[in-house]
Amino acid sequence: MNSRTITVFLLVLAGTVPLFAQETGATANAPSEISETSDENIPDSIRNNRYFRESLRYANLARLAMAEADYDAVEGYSAEAVKWAELSDNYVRAFLESRKPGLPAQYTVRTWKRERDCLWNIAGKPWVYNNPRRWQILYEANKDKLPDPKNPNWLEPGIVLDIPSIKGESRRGMWSETKKYEVFK
Repeated sequence: MNSRTITVFLLVLAGTVPLFAQETGATANAPSEISETSDENIPDSIRNNRYFRESLRYANLARLAMAEADYDAVEGYSAEAVKWAELSDNYVRAFLESRKPGLPAQYTVRTWKRERDCLWNIAGKPWVYNNPRRWQILYEANKDKLPDPKNPNWLEPGIVLDIPSIKGESRRGMWSETKKYEVFK
């Protein structure tokens, strides 16, 4: 038996559920390897996903096999429970990752008078490129939207600028003043 199978085997003996259970809210007694991603607002449909339910099924089969002293079956069912628990962990992680605001893919130009919006200042925003010298990237990606495509200094409020990815970073959605974004690195 490998160490993970032994762990599940011991959990089966103790009558608890596999390693991911605290993460998904199944039991308060099980250890968790990823508790830092725990989120009370995870919907039950995500928390109790099909991978989670399948791992519980295998854990229950392992418990039944243990009661019948069929240790080979316990080992097999425990290994399956771990496999499905890991799939559930990945599923929940992907859900949590999708809820992060990430970086915006678009920005609506505001006024110069109040917000000082120009390509230089927009590129310097921490969630755009965190460097005003990258203004030309914004210009090249959006010059067809400008009133005069040959003049990067002429922006009108209301123009929706596309913010292209330059380092493979994930960008999606429109920038919102009410959201907190990560800093571009």
